[in-house]
Amino acid sequence: MRGKKEQEFEALWQRHGPGVRARLVNQRLLDPAIDVDDIEQEVRIRLWRVLQTETQVTHAASYLRTVVNSALIDAVRRAQARESSRRGGEFNEQMHTATNNEGLADPVQGQQRMQELSAAAESALEAMSANRRRAVSLRLHGLAVNEIGALCGWSSAKARNLVYRGLEQLRSELGKRGIDLES
Repeated sequence: MRGKKEQEFEALWQRHGPGVRARLVNQRLLDPAIDVDDIEQEVRIRLWRVLQTETQVTHAASYLRTVVNSALIDAVRRAQARESSRRGGEFNEQMHTATNNEGLADPVQGQQRMQELSAAAESALEAMSANRRRAVSLRLHGLAVNEIGALCGWSSAKARNLVYRGLEQLRSELGKRGIDLES
């Protein structure tokens, strides 16, 4: 015989599960490595854990919307971390193959240059409005403009405008500091 918590979970999921699934599919997940089934399973696990702690879920639809958003954000962050790690590996490969005049790799100089670029970019981003900074940061993390709009709840025109103008502002600020991103 199934316990009360199992029955409560099944009833909640039967009522709200299709909506959760539809929300996940409609997000047009931001990375092909992110799987709708995985995120749906994560949402189910989070719901199950909450029910096991004797917590009463009074507004299930609102609660599940929050859990779905949280799970999506976590999945995007994991994907970005994987991508960043992959890019870091590419950077390290490039640093090992880059040579100075004597034909020796100079990772210290490369690391210093990356720190300078990072600090300059951080400073330039800080000078932007919050929405523009968010849009540019997401774009720099590899998200497409339509994905940024969907994630932030903006129209595609607003997202495109914020990204375009933000990147122009970033290039301009870095150019003032003698950093040319095109080279």
